[in-house]
Amino acid sequence: RRDELPEGTRAQDYVRTSADPVAALEQLFDCTVDYAVRSGADWIIKSSTDPRREGLKAAWTSGFCKSSAGNVVSQCLDAIPGTKSRQWKIDSLEANCAFPLSTPVAPERLAWLTAEDDTLFAPLKHSLDETA
Repeated sequence: RRDELPEGTRAQDYVRTSADPVAALEQLFDCTVDYAVRSGADWIIKSSTDPRREGLKAAWTSGFCKSSAGNVVSQCLDAIPGTKSRQWKIDSLEANCAFPLSTPVAPERLAWLTAEDDTLFAPLKHSLDETA
């Protein structure tokens, strides 16, 4: 965003408490959001709030490191004169937004996977045992 939110303010709270919610939303969405998928060594933008970016290689995929703040990721930008780093923080208008750490599996598909264990996983388990 060009204009930061007040420190510690969540996006949804900022809009909810604003005297001018439309202006607050415009400030929140004064940015480009990309969704990229890895393709070999590159990340390709599949969806974007700027449709002209779709299909392009993402240029922001390197230089990331943990910062001292637990909820912020730093990106070192030595290649951009006058810019030392960018700070990235995930924020959402969705209340209590939690991203799952796994994909749910339908019971019948899990039963199939279990039944095929000896075909699918035994060779992998055997090769892992040999390298240990």
